[in-house]
Amino acid sequence: KVESMRHVHRASGIGDDLHLYDGSLSGGNVYGVRKRRSWFVSEYGFWTLGPQSWRWNELGWPPDDYQMRNWLSRLSFGPSPMSYAGLPERYPSFEAWQRATEAYGAFLAKYQTEWMRMNRGAPFMAIRWHFFVDWWGWAGGGLLDVDRQPKATYAALQAASRPVLVATSLPQTVVAPRAPLEFPIVGINETRAPVRLDVEWRLRRTERSLVIGVDEEVNARYVWSRPTPRAMVVAPFGDAGDVIASGTLSGSVAPEAVATLGTLALAAPADDFAGATLELRWGDGQSNSFHVIAAPDGWFCGPGAFVVGPYAIDRFGSRPDHLTP
Repeated sequence: KVESMRHVHRASGIGDDLHLYDGSLSGGNVYGVRKRRSWFVSEYGFWTLGPQSWRWNELGWPPDDYQMRNWLSRLSFGPSPMSYAGLPERYPSFEAWQRATEAYGAFLAKYQTEWMRMNRGAPFMAIRWHFFVDWWGWAGGGLLDVDRQPKATYAALQAASRPVLVATSLPQTVVAPRAPLEFPIVGINETRAPVRLDVEWRLRRTERSLVIGVDEEVNARYVWSRPTPRAMVVAPFGDAGDVIASGTLSGSVAPEAVATLGTLALAAPADDFAGATLELRWGDGQSNSFHVIAAPDGWFCGPGAFVVGPYAIDRFGSRPDHLTP
């Protein structure tokens, strides 16, 4: 007997729910989530190689055709990770490629989850990552691999799903130097009691960023949904540097509600390829952040992942410090 207090949804992707795979299985880019509307997102997520995927017993690098066929039999929807994190031969090692897929998946998990939660009731009311555990092997859409080992997406989704969260979002993460940045600071309260949020914020310069560009060549090899040409996602890489600006915000959020605590009018770094991280802190040691990089108009990092800064642009994995835990 089904509990009468619970909603029963008899099918997935049929009816008034939504499968949201922007920047994933549906092509396009991560930021397409901002154009979607549904009370129930019954599926979203990204397919990644987990930390134990070395157990595939890879036969050398880069992989030959035989090995690629073997991997594609294990990595369901394999062209999707390659479209967004790059073909394996873009990378100097298996580990670099594997970590790049996790980095992209973690960005998607954080960005899309926070956006939907920031828009609670307008119209988002329920979201479901697809799926929790990989059904076979050490790669797939799961937050955990088949041996229950967590991927980077697990930690990203966990942090983005905290019952009380302060978050912000911009429609892109690559911006022009000195571009005005308007950050809406939103308090999210999924508890049944009102919360008071006293937020400290700091905008910090970051010398290096991880930038991942789509790989349009994948579509020439496999029949797949096309990514947005030259789309990129950006994450901080290494320690944040000097504080550019700082301040405080305060406000109350009603039970099971969201509220805008204020809007920060800031500016991107003046230097090409310098990054900036907006840090948000509240409560008893809780924190969140949003990262951007300044770049000339029309710039594209290239297919795959790169460590980008004002003084160098390096293929991810080409230096030993890229892969330190």
